[in-house]
Amino acid sequence: MATLGTPEAYGSGWVVHRSSSGASVFAYFDKSQVVEAIEVYTPVAGADEWDRVFWAELDVFATPVEELVAQLRQRTTVIEEENGHSYTLPELLLAFWRSITPETEDDLEGRQFESVLVARPGYYDGPAATSGDT
Repeated sequence: MATLGTPEAYGSGWVVHRSSSGASVFAYFDKSQVVEAIEVYTPVAGADEWDRVFWAELDVFATPVEELVAQLRQRTTVIEEENGHSYTLPELLLAFWRSITPETEDDLEGRQFESVLVARPGYYDGPAATSGDT
């Protein structure tokens, strides 16, 4: 962790910020203090080679959203949410997010995801499943 930064409290978990690129790694905990999700965020795709995240040989931050989603849909169910800002893959326990979507064909902003989250089984089943209660 020393190469990433010092963990800081963040909500019900912690975050490590990478000062050189602005990337962050978040860990979210349930009520029992068990990790329920890990999220990686980067404000700029490809800003630093250490901030790259791959899924099935695809760079999730550098691959255009439309291309990545098309590849994902060939393998599993993809649920588009928030008018294209968020995509959830409940069967793979993955979620992708971007802060903006392109407004025109020429708009370069919002073409890549900024965040990817991997969750534990039960994370997408609702509050009862992630509360730590059995």
